[in-house]
Amino acid sequence: MTAGPSTRSAEEIRLRVTGLLKGIVTPPDVEIWACEQGVTRVILGDRLSATPDPLTRILEAPPTDSSWAPHLEGIVGDVDAGDRASRHAVQAAQEIRDYMRGSRDSFSVPLAPAPTSPFTMRVHEAIATIPYGQRWTYAELATALGNPGATRAVGTACGKNPLPILVPCHRVVRADGTLGRYTGGDAIKGALLALETGMSSSI
Repeated sequence: MTAGPSTRSAEEIRLRVTGLLKGIVTPPDVEIWACEQGVTRVILGDRLSATPDPLTRILEAPPTDSSWAPHLEGIVGDVDAGDRASRHAVQAAQEIRDYMRGSRDSFSVPLAPAPTSPFTMRVHEAIATIPYGQRWTYAELATALGNPGATRAVGTACGKNPLPILVPCHRVVRADGTLGRYTGGDAIKGALLALETGMSSSI
């Protein structure tokens, strides 16, 4: 995870991409927040507000690759936060799009989440190392952090992940194999795991 909470810009742009999770969940939209340092938040599914903030740029996901990038650039190119924030939002949208299409198994967009507790940051950094197509239990994640008794605290930290998909907390499940809760809703978590299970052998 690339993050710079100590120098994170307070000014953010907001880009809502409608239809990006089509066939996965309703509403099928993703909202990406970014500052000059990187992506600060990703909001999915039932966490999205029914009415976007007036400052949010809206992009209806186009059907072809050739129209995607220019349309994105036109949507976010004139935002107040400047070109770097715009590029981060564009890159995140493109990478999530590729991931959903099964042509990407990792992300390279810079991330700049808001500062949080050291433990929560360690959990999120560990989550970022879970390989595509694999599942760890909350207990396994706690053990990897050197604190096997912290399973419940790990679950709480997973629930505070501001960057779902980009920091793949959907890959962390309960010991009995059930999904556990997810930031964007249980339906999205199950769908993302199914996507990775189906695509991992071909990427």
